[in-house]
Amino acid sequence: MNQAEKREFRAEVLDVVEKNVEMEGLEFVGRTSQGVAFKNEDGDVFVISAIAKKEDFDLEGAIQKEEERIAKTKEKEREKAEKKAKREKKAEEEGE
Repeated sequence: MNQAEKREFRAEVLDVVEKNVEMEGLEFVGRTSQGVAFKNEDGDVFVISAIAKKEDFDLEGAIQKEEERIAKTKEKEREKAEKKAKREKKAEEEGE
């Protein structure tokens, strides 16, 4: 796929996103040079973009790295929740 074809495909993908992304509390506001822009009820802006990667892009490696990052984040959140529960239990026991 040449650059012109990639640009055209990117525009088609963004058209699909614009027409089909529907989430409660999220409103389509327009297109930017970066992609399709949405705004939530608090005024936060989210831009969804489409990126064409080179043929040598390591897709499997990128997916694996993201899965590992997500797993680490979940583990940290779980540990944090456990520590909080222990602190609350200790405070409750001391308060009795």
